[in-house]
Amino acid sequence: MIDLTKPVYPISVVRELTGLTERQIRYYDQRELVVPFRTNGGTRRYSMADVERLREIRDLMRDGFSVEDVHEHFERKARQLAREKRAHERYLAGPKYDDSHIHFRRAAITKAPPPRAGAQRAGTLLPTRDQKTLTVKASVLGGEQWVTPSKM
Repeated sequence: MIDLTKPVYPISVVRELTGLTERQIRYYDQRELVVPFRTNGGTRRYSMADVERLREIRDLMRDGFSVEDVHEHFERKARQLAREKRAHERYLAGPKYDDSHIHFRRAAITKAPPPRAGAQRAGTLLPTRDQKTLTVKASVLGGEQWVTPSKM
């Protein structure tokens, strides 16, 4: 797996990857729009994530954004990402679905009254006379039977 945050690119390579000048890249670093890793000697090293951010900065600047607008854009993105992360963490930490209380039973097959007119297809739900239980027409080996699900 490739680590997109590993700082490996010197400014000369980043210049080629982004189409920005070294002066522009240093300016964006000075304005804290991108914060590259610094070696012990002070050399800037950029990650692929930094390169992508610089490309986005380049595109926003070409679209007429000011440096302050770009800074606000990234702050909004960071806040949105933080909200989404918190929501995801709440979802993961939320109550777990517990299906241990569910028990399955086979439907009791019984002879039911004949279907009402117009309800002749298999799988049609038909209310019984008391309107409290449903009768289902089901295909069974050897023909059709009427199924009334058992009460659970």
